[in-house]
Amino acid sequence: MIRRCATLTSVLLCCLVFQSACDRQIDSKEPVRSLPESPPRPINLTARLMDRAVELSWEVSDSAAVDRFRIYQMRDSLGTYSLIDSSSAFSITLTSLPLQQPIALRVASVSAAGLESPRSEPVTVTVGLLRILIDDGDEYTRDRNVQIQINTPILAAYVEFSEDPDLSDAVTREFRGSMSFDLSPGDGLKTVYARLTFSDGTEAGELLSDQIILDTEARIDSVYFTPVGQILSAGDTAYFYLAAHGETGGNAQVSFPGVTRVRLNDLAAEGDQVPNDGVYSSLWVVPVGLTVTEGVVDGSFTDAAGNAAPGARAAELLNIRTSTPPTAVTLAVGLVDTVTAHLSWTESVDDDFESYRVYRSVSPGIDVNDDFLTIAIITSRGDTTHDDYLSSPGTYYYRVFVFDSEGLTAGSNEVAVTR
Repeated sequence: MIRRCATLTSVLLCCLVFQSACDRQIDSKEPVRSLPESPPRPINLTARLMDRAVELSWEVSDSAAVDRFRIYQMRDSLGTYSLIDSSSAFSITLTSLPLQQPIALRVASVSAAGLESPRSEPVTVTVGLLRILIDDGDEYTRDRNVQIQINTPILAAYVEFSEDPDLSDAVTREFRGSMSFDLSPGDGLKTVYARLTFSDGTEAGELLSDQIILDTEARIDSVYFTPVGQILSAGDTAYFYLAAHGETGGNAQVSFPGVTRVRLNDLAAEGDQVPNDGVYSSLWVVPVGLTVTEGVVDGSFTDAAGNAAPGARAAELLNIRTSTPPTAVTLAVGLVDTVTAHLSWTESVDDDFESYRVYRSVSPGIDVNDDFLTIAIITSRGDTTHDDYLSSPGTYYYRVFVFDSEGLTAGSNEVAVTR
């Protein structure tokens, strides 16, 4: 019995040993597992300066292994880098960097699985204002030779200028902060382009440009006024015009005997109808007391660039009639029923009659400017009487003034009546 159990035990041990051997043989056929490799490290990191920005570009040895890139900026003197942006392309333009201070930047590749490569070698840039200004940003120039001021955050080595954006005719010149340039002949809008090259051989990441209007002469096409063929009088309105060859923003005026300057505008104001069309105009009201006989109307014009045009003259002559006061009327005053003053006067003979104005005062010496003494205004030429009730005893003085349409006046004789 004991011998049979021993034999069974031996059989079981042999089976276990065989099974273990079989298991080891199966495990040895499985593939050996290893950790995923990181994507390739970016190389040839370059930076090109732009206006308050920088354009970074780089390369990798195997683009198929890269899903995107991460851009890092050094944040402190200890060399600590922080993630500031990312890109799926092989370049990026950064626009929110600190200005006027050196900045270290690096780029890392990222695989589709999220693994990040070692970072590229750093590139250091200084971002700031990068632009050109022609003649300090003036809108106009009267001289083809202009000065171009160049603003750059770091010193450039060379610069090229041209009015052609391809810079096909540009000549490389050593950089200076302010440089002269000759604009092409012919008045009009000029655009100057510039390309900067820095001491390390890199170029600015964009063409710089500025514009200015070359304006070397001013011209008057015509001077005229309306109405023509009429004799104007005080209070009449005349319109004067000066056509300045389409130039806007200038100063125009006309003059004629007795008037040294009537300013004209191109702003659709004070008689000008169309703004900024190069035709300057204004309305003008004939003043009292001015006489012009066969008057010459001269125009002058200075454009926005400061060029003075040769003078020009209107073809028509200006005539303004001398204004004369109306003829005074003769006044008579008498009492009616002891308490009413009855006034009567001769009829006005003036063609431009406007009104009679009856003045009353308790003292002599009535003047036309004492309009507070007015007791009646009569606009009918044929109405030449007026009754005035005297509320209290005393002596009253009367005078009648004739007004014409130009505002001129003449006063009658002064008459007193006593209640």
